[in-house]
Amino acid sequence: MKLKKRVFLATTLILFATTFIAGLFFSIFLYHFSENIFKEDALVLTKNISQNIVQIYLKYYEDSFPAFDKHITSLISEIEDLQNFQIVDMKGKICFSSDELKSKNKYKNEDRFVNSEILTYIHSISSSYKRICNNKNPVLLIIQPVFDFYQRHIYSVVFYYSLNSLIKQSFRLFLYFLILFLILLIINYFFSIIFASYLIKPLEIVLDSIKKSREQEYTTNIELDFDYEFNLLASEFNNMMKKIRNERNLIINTLSNLKTGILVIDKNDKITLCNQTFGKLLSINRLPFENELCYNYFPELIKLEDLINKVKENKKPETIEGQIFSNLIQSYFNIEILPLIFDDDQKVVIRIDDITNNVQIQRRLVQLQKGELINSLASGLAHDFNNLIGSIKSTAMIANSDILSKKVEKISELSDYLEIIMDIAKSAESIVKHLLLLSKHREFTASKVDLVEVLDKVIKIGKVSIDKSVKIEFTNFIRGHCFIEADEILLEEIFFNLIVNASHSMTLMREEKEIWGGTILIEIHKIESFSISDISNNYYLFNPEDLVQNHLGKKLYKISIIDSGVGIEQENFIKIFQPFFSTKSDNQGTGLGLSMVLTLVHLHKGLLDLVSNINLGSTFSVYLPVFEE
Repeated sequence: MKLKKRVFLATTLILFATTFIAGLFFSIFLYHFSENIFKEDALVLTKNISQNIVQIYLKYYEDSFPAFDKHITSLISEIEDLQNFQIVDMKGKICFSSDELKSKNKYKNEDRFVNSEILTYIHSISSSYKRICNNKNPVLLIIQPVFDFYQRHIYSVVFYYSLNSLIKQSFRLFLYFLILFLILLIINYFFSIIFASYLIKPLEIVLDSIKKSREQEYTTNIELDFDYEFNLLASEFNNMMKKIRNERNLIINTLSNLKTGILVIDKNDKITLCNQTFGKLLSINRLPFENELCYNYFPELIKLEDLINKVKENKKPETIEGQIFSNLIQSYFNIEILPLIFDDDQKVVIRIDDITNNVQIQRRLVQLQKGELINSLASGLAHDFNNLIGSIKSTAMIANSDILSKKVEKISELSDYLEIIMDIAKSAESIVKHLLLLSKHREFTASKVDLVEVLDKVIKIGKVSIDKSVKIEFTNFIRGHCFIEADEILLEEIFFNLIVNASHSMTLMREEKEIWGGTILIEIHKIESFSISDISNNYYLFNPEDLVQNHLGKKLYKISIIDSGVGIEQENFIKIFQPFFSTKSDNQGTGLGLSMVLTLVHLHKGLLDLVSNINLGSTFSVYLPVFEE
């Protein structure tokens, strides 16, 4: 275990460094202490014998050198480590040197002087010492002044003490220290092993439990018989495992009971988490193995591979809806792919919902609404059909009259009448064809569409369909084509519903005594850079916030349908877009029109807005993205 090795090495290093530094400082201190004691003893000893040496010198040196030799040798025989001593007068001249004792001869008439460095100490009236190096050997130089009877400083005795024995003694002490240090080092080694093992053992137990916790589904518990801190650590770990276990079970149970399929994959497309619903929605019964490649287990997900890679790259969610999987052609799905990022670990969550029932219900609602729309158009269209049939009948009667009166002798002369009948028949066919398109169920098919042409067509049908007391005026402030990407038929349904709704607010929904009628104003504006100020404060009631944010700064067409009808109360702004809610009287509406309008507007990635005042009228505005090549 790396931690154990680190603790062992750290403990050993600390103990080694502590022992070595302490021993080194102790050795240095002991040497200096011994040297100081040596100095003090030497100073005392030399001070005591200096006066005797000078007296013996003065008494015997000149007259009897053997007697001088005998007395001096006897005096200094007990002094250890004394290499040499000299008697020096006040001029620095060496009067006597112990070298003469070794040679048994005096130096005759030779002027010898001490060096200038020693000379400075010669004139000192107190004892002095200095450490010097003599022939590469450390020497302690001691200078003792000698005074005569009248306390005159007449001589100085210079002693040369060798420090080799002191150094040898210190070296022996250092060797003893090294031996002691090695013994302590061995003891420290075993102590470090025991200490590291004791310190790391509870951590090893905790670490081992953490490693096993996932394998054992977080049921691991730790029982430690150590000091309070480690028991506290074990207690906190057990509490954490219990909390993780409870939360894990809650998440698993929640995911298992969800009707939404959840799949989590890592950056290598391997499965991290999958609930049963996900497999059931894709007609796969068994749960996948952990770390199994998602495309192997769910082959149909290959169709989403580009979208999944896009989410990984951009780190933004993506949504897809419809009949996505070829083996489930009768099923409709809403799939959302979300990025999941934890520090450096990136995962992707795929959420799938079966919306087949919702789609079928929506289709039924749309068909019901279309029935209502066609019903509301029926009276106006019936009037137009009567006019067309009347025109055909009149033309046929005139042609028949001309034939009976023999004004027409050849069949070719009837071509003018036939052309009139054909034009009238084409008009009738166009109306019938449009009704069939409106009533027929169809999938969303986007293409490049001109808004102006769509509105012209809708207004043309609307004028003959709504009550004749209601007029329609169309103003194109752009004065040109307005191209968007849309499904033309579904776009017509949006504006048919809004026009019919506007006409009803000025007719059917008025009070009995109020006069029917008014004018529907239809306007097209172009917004070069969309902002929140281009839409009313009610926008959040009808549109998802992310859809509004996506349009900020982009070019949009704003189509407004303005009426002067009864208006809508503020409290009903949300309700009127809910299926089956209607403010009309009984049997005058199913409440599906505006619900379908909102759905289709969002299907075209557009926005819907409403501004209304009671008894003043309402303005429905549709915002659609400008088509860009």
